[in-house]
Amino acid sequence: MSTILEALLLLVGLGLLCVLVFVGYLLYQNQSNSQNKIDQEELAEVVETLEKMVSETDEFIKNTKNEINEAKEELYKLKEDIIKLKESEKAKDTKKEESQKAQKQSEKAKKEEKKDEQKDADLPEQKITTDKVIMVRNLYNMGLSVADIAKRLELGKGEVELILNLKK
Repeated sequence: MSTILEALLLLVGLGLLCVLVFVGYLLYQNQSNSQNKIDQEELAEVVETLEKMVSETDEFIKNTKNEINEAKEELYKLKEDIIKLKESEKAKDTKKEESQKAQKQSEKAKKEEKKDEQKDADLPEQKITTDKVIMVRNLYNMGLSVADIAKRLELGKGEVELILNLKK
């Protein structure tokens, strides 16, 4: 946009220079050649017209500069808004990632807790099973039959036989 403004200023300047050269030429001709005298009033009108053109051009340039500055300010504000939005989204993404990590850690901790609870729950059962096996073996070694062991321990005959067969 500023290159257009510079080109416009250059053209206006060149135009004014041409007009001034022409006026100077006319003045020179007026002094050197008395036959082609240009009336002083016409010359004053030309100068007045040139001054009016210069004034209008200056006003146009000022308005254009103001518009450019306003556009730059608006672009700057938009750029700041975009940066703020990006930072806000980045913060949201970071919070989301942290939340997901915390959730994963929580789930992992719950799984480990369940495993520990399962292990703890399995231990008494294993102990009971081990106690059963010991009692069955002791009673069998004492010479009791499978039916007698099953009655005493309130177990099924098949369970007693299974325990005895597994431990052989």
